[in-house]
Amino acid sequence: NTVFIERLEKDGIFCISEEEAESIDNPENTVLVIRTHGVTKQTEARLWATGCEIVDATCPFVKRIHKIVDDNSKDCDGVVIVGDKSHPEVIGIKSYANSDAYVCSDDVECSNIVNNLRQEKVEKLLLVSQTTGNNEKYVNCQKVVKKVYTKAKIFDTICSVTENRQNEVKEMAKNANLVCVIGCTKSSNTKKLYEIASGVCDNVYLLETAHELDEKA
Repeated sequence: NTVFIERLEKDGIFCISEEEAESIDNPENTVLVIRTHGVTKQTEARLWATGCEIVDATCPFVKRIHKIVDDNSKDCDGVVIVGDKSHPEVIGIKSYANSDAYVCSDDVECSNIVNNLRQEKVEKLLLVSQTTGNNEKYVNCQKVVKKVYTKAKIFDTICSVTENRQNEVKEMAKNANLVCVIGCTKSSNTKKLYEIASGVCDNVYLLETAHELDEKA
């Protein structure tokens, strides 16, 4: 969230890359906070080795999916993650897979992956979703997998808060002439809400600040 990051910088709290975090000059005077999306399994281990004080702010729902993938992929031949392949959370989830992992954004991509895996004689499959994923899309991907893999391991990993928010936005947008979704334009949560609202309402705006509303008006 760009607006919030700018607010933090005024208080001396800065966002840095994983590479920068691993080369801190004065670790005894530095506090590193792991973001809500989490980081890869390998990066987390390297951060703990820096000597800095570590505050792990990874969302509990993300921690849960890390454990699910780590535990259940040990006896699977493949892991399918429904989400955005470039999203930090998905990259982190993928790092916990103990077998080959694949990322799809919808049921069409899921179908291609699943059918290819079946042709390659992959027998045991694990299916999970990015915690901030679109619930409707994940349900469609589950249907695709169940047609090919009747004994696939499928977990409900979408955050309940996210799911409730998506359902509420859909219902509200049905009865609205105008919907304003306020949040960071790069946020997975925000983009999903905008996408859902746009499916049932013709006038939907994605905004970060009140100033942008003035421009739209």
